[in-house]
Amino acid sequence: MTTYDIFAKGIAPMEPTLHRLPPLEEGWVHQVKWDGVRIITYTSQGQVVLRNRKGNLRSDHYPELQQLQSLSSISPCILDGEMIAFGESGMVSFPKVLRRDLLTNATRLAQAIRQIPIHYMLFDIPFYKGRSIHQLPLEERRALLQDAVSRLDGPFYIAEDYMDGQALYRSTSEMGMEGIVSKRLGSPYLYGTRTDFWRKAKHVKRLLTVVGGLSVRGKQVNSLLLGLYEGDKLRFIGKAGSGLREDHLRQLTAMLSHVAAKAPCPFQVGPRPPTAGVYFLPPALVAEVEYLEWTSDLSLRSPVVCGFRDEDPQNCQWV
Repeated sequence: MTTYDIFAKGIAPMEPTLHRLPPLEEGWVHQVKWDGVRIITYTSQGQVVLRNRKGNLRSDHYPELQQLQSLSSISPCILDGEMIAFGESGMVSFPKVLRRDLLTNATRLAQAIRQIPIHYMLFDIPFYKGRSIHQLPLEERRALLQDAVSRLDGPFYIAEDYMDGQALYRSTSEMGMEGIVSKRLGSPYLYGTRTDFWRKAKHVKRLLTVVGGLSVRGKQVNSLLLGLYEGDKLRFIGKAGSGLREDHLRQLTAMLSHVAAKAPCPFQVGPRPPTAGVYFLPPALVAEVEYLEWTSDLSLRSPVVCGFRDEDPQNCQWV
């Protein structure tokens, strides 16, 4: 692929493989896995172009990154990183940055740019001064990245390296973060490859959700329709059936005789919930779920029901 092709079409970034725990042996560095949107930055001839993991343009979504025009001394170059935003709790919020990333309406995007500050966590530089340096060892690329970005003001940060992966994994779990990424020292940057040179270890997260409906197979409940309040409107965030015990299923199925078959859907925002074989409920029941991560349409990935909680549904708020 020529330099022109790389900058006109974009690259497919390197991806980590999923492991249950970080590697124990020496020869690795470990970084926090930031729960954000992957953004690849291309700088050339005073222009800055941003693309997401799939190669879609995102330059208009993050105008703060136009400051990278100042990297003219090392351009053309490519920077790889994660765009993150913080929620009201002070924790990184993937739904918050994704709300900005997915907007297509110019007026609403301009409003989101004002309301949702972003931070660009950089971790690699596979292209430098007009040539691909993907075969250079990780440590050398990191040194070039550090030198390039250290003089910049604004929302630019270098992902910090830690030598003790086990300690970092424990710390990120205690802090409620997504997990960590471990990278083998001396490794190249492999375009478009999911490789064991990078390994991610993720934490399971917990969340209180509102039960807004029951999905039925035959005559028995088999899953819950879940939501979170966004202001005074309930957002649909997906279905969960795993984790429901037999006594849960019996009690929920018994509820069906008290539920109107044509009850109104309580979900007002978010993806459209299914309707076939579904009984909608008034938002009164709260379920605690474990989940792995948020999907690109802001639904829970791999949710598991942990149980039901005596909580006010209004406390189940969208971050």
